[in-house]
Amino acid sequence: MTEDVDAAVGQPTPAPAADPGRARSGWRALGLTDGVVVACAVLYLVCTALPWFRFEGRELGAGARTLDSTVNGFDSAMLSCAAVVLVLAAVWSVASAWTATRLPFPRVLITTGLAAVSVLLTVPEWLTTVDVGFSLPGLLTVLCATAALAWTARASLTALRSVDDEAAGPPDLAQPAG
Repeated sequence: MTEDVDAAVGQPTPAPAADPGRARSGWRALGLTDGVVVACAVLYLVCTALPWFRFEGRELGAGARTLDSTVNGFDSAMLSCAAVVLVLAAVWSVASAWTATRLPFPRVLITTGLAAVSVLLTVPEWLTTVDVGFSLPGLLTVLCATAALAWTARASLTALRSVDDEAAGPPDLAQPAG
């Protein structure tokens, strides 16, 4: 117990109130959306690194044979760029816990924009691989990027509603509704 006891009265003195103007900082300031974005970025990197396709070597005749090869998501420039963008979204989301940058809009909008760019880079590239065959790591990569976008879009809508509510102020009870 961290309360001090007032010797004269014998009652515990209340702890000083937290400064209302001071925002939380550090790991405690991270919300569920921040954790989801980081988890999606990590899973995106893992699913992109997994082999998407495996090609068997072929016999060319006269004892010559092609090599076996595997293809993963990092063989694609678009997926590599999408991975970088999603990692940037995760870094921006986590960095908001320690920095006090004042922006004229909610900070989660930047994370949402980066997640949207990641989805726009991932989906077309994944769709171009469907003609080779179905790839479970490819589908999981798309789902990770889409999950990050969905969570940040939900958080963006919530943040924008709270900004609108603050701008409207308390209702004027003296004026009749109508």
